[in-house]
Amino acid sequence: MASSGAAIAAAAAASAAAAKAADAAAKAGIPMEFQTPVIQEASAWAASVKSVKKQGLSKSETRRQINELWIKHTVPFIEEISDPTRLRIIHMLREHNSLMVGAIAKALKLKHSSTSQQLGRLRRANIVVAVQKGREVNYSLNAYYVAWKSRQVMEGLEG
Repeated sequence: MASSGAAIAAAAAASAAAAKAADAAAKAGIPMEFQTPVIQEASAWAASVKSVKKQGLSKSETRRQINELWIKHTVPFIEEISDPTRLRIIHMLREHNSLMVGAIAKALKLKHSSTSQQLGRLRRANIVVAVQKGREVNYSLNAYYVAWKSRQVMEGLEG
């Protein structure tokens, strides 16, 4: 579990890093739809930690509350990537720039509706980005978000 000092340092770094990351991402040509979830979550995390620090709690209570915040911010991501079908979809999208639902369903031998449901969950979790093309939806892995969120998970575990 993250220590109070590590979590506070991570929150401060997240705020500054979000601005730097946005600049670097823009220079690297990463589309805004891939950047936005990182910027929003980093800002929310930093604000949450700042709110806990302002309460004037004991060091151990501050640490406990920040650990709870880390869990709250981390668990949804872990839940979404822990499903074997969703992981297979993530791996497919990692290998290809983008795929349509039908291609994913066919490759994984799933029903179109099941594949759409799994992709919907990944989209709501910011793991994939969907672009409507006529009647079809084209999905791409948001590798930028996945890398950032994975680092956040590991930093919290190492803290």
